[in-house]
Amino acid sequence: MKTSLLLLLTFGCIGCNDNSVGVIAPTELFPLKHGFAIFNYKVQNFDSLGQTYDTSSTIESVGPDTLLNGRRLYQYFGLVSLNLIDSQFFLLTGSDGIYQYVTPQDTAYLLYKFPAQVNDVYTSFRDTITVEALNQSITTDAGSFNCIVYKQRTNLYYGSSPKYWWLTTYVAYGIGKVRYELTIADPSIKVWTKMRLMRVDLVKYTNYPLAG
Repeated sequence: MKTSLLLLLTFGCIGCNDNSVGVIAPTELFPLKHGFAIFNYKVQNFDSLGQTYDTSSTIESVGPDTLLNGRRLYQYFGLVSLNLIDSQFFLLTGSDGIYQYVTPQDTAYLLYKFPAQVNDVYTSFRDTITVEALNQSITTDAGSFNCIVYKQRTNLYYGSSPKYWWLTTYVAYGIGKVRYELTIADPSIKVWTKMRLMRVDLVKYTNYPLAG
């Protein structure tokens, strides 16, 4: 259960209206360049009534780049890399978006489809991801951003009772993740319940170009 939640949070925003139509394809989604990026986030945990009961902080980083098995990869450090110490996690650019690459398993899967259209659906790490918006505006302590929104569904079972986790990730063009939010739904209850568990907001991001 704990491992599933950590994987979900990594691959892993409530905001304003989305007025975009059709396909949008800016030059860059994540800033995967020759350098090093640090992302500082604020973490809010919610109780069953939707009230904040705990606030903390976390840091994620991407880069620098490296060549591995003929691929140019950008190492990721965050929740999963700190808890699954036997594996290393990287990001890389593919023709259809940003991939997560894991060693020593030597596996890669599509994390953020890009370019994309609203309602695009694809599979990533056995989960289903839907593109919900292409240009949604949100504001965090780090500023205001236009984001592409990915909603990831993970199916979990307790006996014969299914529960669904949703991880909604807001990715700002040329910056990276600026917000992600975890919710859970339990259809086994007579009245369908959907509860927000956690929201993680970007507070500060810094790029450190490498010399040379």
